[in-house]
Amino acid sequence: MPRGYISTLILIITVLAFGAVLLPAAQIDPQCSTVESMVAIGGAPGGSNTSFCVSAYGWSNGWFATGFPGDYPANTSTNLLGDSGQAVSYTLGGTTYTSWLTPVIDGQFTGGKFTVVTPTTLVNNDQATSVITDGRVDITITSTVINNNIQQTFTITNETTQTLTNINFMDYFNYFPNGASNPTLGTLTYQPVPTIEGTSVYGLWASGTYGTAGYIRDGGVCGGIGTSGCTTPTGHDVGSISLITEEVGSGATLNGNNSGANNSAGALSWDASNLSLTKGGSQAFTVELVPEPETIAMLLIGLAGIYLGRRKF
Repeated sequence: MPRGYISTLILIITVLAFGAVLLPAAQIDPQCSTVESMVAIGGAPGGSNTSFCVSAYGWSNGWFATGFPGDYPANTSTNLLGDSGQAVSYTLGGTTYTSWLTPVIDGQFTGGKFTVVTPTTLVNNDQATSVITDGRVDITITSTVINNNIQQTFTITNETTQTLTNINFMDYFNYFPNGASNPTLGTLTYQPVPTIEGTSVYGLWASGTYGTAGYIRDGGVCGGIGTSGCTTPTGHDVGSISLITEEVGSGATLNGNNSGANNSAGALSWDASNLSLTKGGSQAFTVELVPEPETIAMLLIGLAGIYLGRRKF
C-alpha cells in the first residue's frame, strides 16, 4: 500500500474520531409545536443531525439537533426551516377548488378548508403518516427522513362521483441558513438543487455566508409529480412572505421571480393536467427538503481530493 495512501487514511480516521467528539449523536428535539398535532421524526437513534417536526397537514419545520452544528456552538437545537407548507388547486366536475392544506403558515391563519381524518402517526423513528380531507378529496401524507433530508408524498384521492381533471400542487418554502434568530440573513434563489436521488433539478435554494454568527448550512426544496422524486416545476416565484402566501393561497399563477434577499419566501408548483380520476382514483406529488451536506462530510471529500491529487502527480 503506497505510503501517501496510508498517511491520508490515518488523517481521515483522525478527523472522524475528532468529529465524533464535536458532533455527538442527535436527540429528537422537544421543539415541535402542539398546534396541528405535530410529531418529530429523524434524529436519534439513527444519528442524523436534523429532526423534522411534521403536522397532520404536511406542514414541516426542521431543527438542527447536534451539540455543535455548523461553526457556531450556540446553534444547538436552532430552527433552520421557517416553514414548508402546501396548497392545492383542482378541477372537479368542471368547478375549480383552491385551498391551503395547512390552517397556519408562518404564523398566519390561511383559511385552509382541510380537516384531519387520521392524525399524524409514527410508522417508525424516521417516518410518519396522516390523512386530511376537504370533503371532496382525501390527501394521504407520508413524511420520511432519508439521509438527513425529508421526503414527503401527497396522494390526492377523489372521493366523489364527479371526475377530477386537473391538479395544481404548490409548495411554500421559507428557510433560514443562519437560523430563525437571524431571519434577515441569506438569499433565496431559483436554481438547480441536489435531490435525495442524487440528481440535480430546478428548485429553491437558501444560502448564507459561512463563518457569520449563527450560520448553520444552506438548504433547499424540490418536488415533482408522482412518487419517483423531483422534476422541473411548472411555476415558481420568490418574494416577500405576504406576496408568496397570497399567491399560493389564491392559486394564482406564480410570477417567476428568481431570487430575493433577506427574509424572502418562495413557492414552486406542479400541474398535473388531462387527468380523468373517477371515485377512488388518485394522483401523487412529492416534495423533498434537501439541506446541504454536513461540514464534516465536505471535509472528508476535500481530504479524498488531496489523496487523488497526490496519486495523480
